[in-house]
Amino acid sequence: MVYERAVASRVLRSPAGASAKRLALRVLIVYVALLIAPFPLDLIPGVEAVVGAVYGGFWEAIVPWLGRHVLGIEAPIVRRFSGSGDTLFHYVECFARALLAVLGALVWSALARRRGAGGEARALLWLRLAARYYLASTMLSYGFAKLFKLQFPQPSLARLIEPIGDASPMGLMWTFMGYSAPYTIFTGALEVLAGLLLLSRRLTLAGSLVTAGVMVNVVMLNLSYDVAVKLWSLHLLGIAALLAAPDRARLYALLVSGAPAPAGAEDRPLESPRGRRRLRVFGVALSIYLLFIHAALNAALISEYGDGRPTPPLYGLYEVEGFTMDGEERPPLLTDAERWRYVIFDRNGNLSTVGMDGARRGYTLAVDEEAGTLTLKPAPRWRGELEDPTEEPPPPPDETYVLKYTCSSDRAVRIEGAIAGRDYALRLTLVPRERFTLVRRGFRWVQEYPFNR
Repeated sequence: MVYERAVASRVLRSPAGASAKRLALRVLIVYVALLIAPFPLDLIPGVEAVVGAVYGGFWEAIVPWLGRHVLGIEAPIVRRFSGSGDTLFHYVECFARALLAVLGALVWSALARRRGAGGEARALLWLRLAARYYLASTMLSYGFAKLFKLQFPQPSLARLIEPIGDASPMGLMWTFMGYSAPYTIFTGALEVLAGLLLLSRRLTLAGSLVTAGVMVNVVMLNLSYDVAVKLWSLHLLGIAALLAAPDRARLYALLVSGAPAPAGAEDRPLESPRGRRRLRVFGVALSIYLLFIHAALNAALISEYGDGRPTPPLYGLYEVEGFTMDGEERPPLLTDAERWRYVIFDRNGNLSTVGMDGARRGYTLAVDEEAGTLTLKPAPRWRGELEDPTEEPPPPPDETYVLKYTCSSDRAVRIEGAIAGRDYALRLTLVPRERFTLVRRGFRWVQEYPFNR
């Protein structure tokens, strides 16, 4: 095959370095294959759970052992689904994947010497095919999440009253991304465009270049704002580079030397016309399936997690204008750590309180509008809110509090009842979102002076 011979000639051009180049190429092929596995089986309903359990169980078995006995790590190495892709488990997993890639390449080389052929070029073609659809699926997933404003929702009520100095770097980035729907949708559209281009064999170079441009920005955001998906984004950028690498001579001629660009090589791992037709049919079916699951899934989640989802009863930020504890009226003094300053009924149907000292407490909430009651239960603290998330947060009290409330037509709320053995009587006033400059200040073409505060 023309492309297969072209790949082989580029990789093995120097006889003196042929063995080293073969070994390096085999290491790369095995590493990327382990990285993208078990795609696309993990997208098939009813199969993904089994495949994920088997493949995930494999890594859960070898990663802690390698970390302890090879790297000498004493800390627990646990695979946890915490929203972070930069856990200790993930870093050791990268080492394990690299080690297995080297071992796999050595075994491959030993078998190739017996058979007299290595098959690197053909394996690279199949790897590029799988990596192209894998990267397309990932870009479509992230892109549609941004298009439908699921990944970066608008700043929450709690975020609006948080001092900027108390925000984490990641929280700051999530806020400025979520504030601007046009920018979030724009970045999502670029990711969807990259995914769509990658679904076409002829547009692979264009798709890989758009993906690389998008992912360079994502990698810099993750590194600059301490977002816990640094490893993942770097791997995606590496896959985009892998897909663009065979056309590096064309890019050099087009962008640097000014010489006529050579024709692109055919990226087809099958030679027979029948095999190509079958592969083409499979590619079209997989492309339609990827578009459907990512677009349909994110569209279905809008009403549950998006900015436009229905708001629960009493939703809003309330300022505590009157606060009585155990029959004593408490004035709004910053030195009174027991007095509340704000009460937040959030979109998730929970309630949180903010003290005069800034301390926050969260409760799960059930509102009975007919009976006029609020049923509160202390919520466990989320690890992401802790200064040291590796510490185990103390368990919340196993108690339930039932409070009476009334709400007037102007959304003034009165609450009475006992919490943790203390009697409370509260008068709450709704704080409109427009009170905050971040919400109130809109886009303007004409500005005589910069509005920077």
